[in-house]
Amino acid sequence: MFMGCSSLKIEAQDVPDFSEVTSLANMFDGCTSLQSVPNIQKWNLINTHYIGSLFDGATKFNQSLEGWVIKVEGAKLTDIFTNTAMSSENYGKTLKGWAENKETAKNVILSSDRKYKASAKQYRQSLIDNKGWTITDGGQE
Repeated sequence: MFMGCSSLKIEAQDVPDFSEVTSLANMFDGCTSLQSVPNIQKWNLINTHYIGSLFDGATKFNQSLEGWVIKVEGAKLTDIFTNTAMSSENYGKTLKGWAENKETAKNVILSSDRKYKASAKQYRQSLIDNKGWTITDGGQE
């Protein structure tokens, strides 16, 4: 959708309706100026099963997605935060939010090059043990 928009800055405060969208692949891939997306926590991803490379190459993006509800079993979040500026703190908050949400789907595949702090280790492991997630990331700091 916005792939390669190197000067993208989103200021809109509305919440797009993604309730019927099945793929957000590469949406912000290569958007090197994108730092955050207003109201992204409120996105409805009820039918979204492929979120691969959503922010891959958005080298300034550093925002937690702890409020997202991943509802599709077997969803693929491959390289979702790869080559971003997402801090270990925000990656940890994201893992915590997903692990604590009772509606989070099972058997999701998450890959990224992001690292997490020791405080997020339990949430990452909870997704693996309790939800059957496969997680490949940068490991613990």
